[in-house]
Amino acid sequence: MGKRTFYFGALIVFITMTFLLSSCKNEKSDILELPQFVDTLNIHEGLDIVPENDYSHITAKPEFETYDIGTEKVRITVQNENPGKGFYMYFLPYLQFKDGDVWRNVKYSNPEITDWSFVGKENNTTEKNYTYVYIHTKYIENLKTGEYRVTYALKDGEVSTVFTFK
Repeated sequence: MGKRTFYFGALIVFITMTFLLSSCKNEKSDILELPQFVDTLNIHEGLDIVPENDYSHITAKPEFETYDIGTEKVRITVQNENPGKGFYMYFLPYLQFKDGDVWRNVKYSNPEITDWSFVGKENNTTEKNYTYVYIHTKYIENLKTGEYRVTYALKDGEVSTVFTFK
């Protein structure tokens, strides 16, 4: 086998691999770059509350499934279904708009929300801890009718819910 045949074979393998790898792209959503929790953050210390260790118990739900496009704010309840446990979350929402079958990132910039917080009620051992988070429509870039997904970063993972503007 000559040099020419070897280079031709290598070129065919390279082109085939490039085609195969480029066709494996995930078109289900844009990538969300959520903030990472800082382990040195211990807001709960000094409070008489137990922090959650299993973040799979955290849920998010909009107040309504559908909102009028002229609505000023959308209320989302983020709740720990594990009674008595507080949890860490990043209050700035990450929004996406459903474009066909693909979730596209939407710019949302609320200057009032910038950091991690601890959600929990001191001395609570029996009730579910929750918070209301508001998405102000004036901070949504290019707001239009359709389905939106909001995602909040948690200490361990994330939580999402969906609502619609009509």
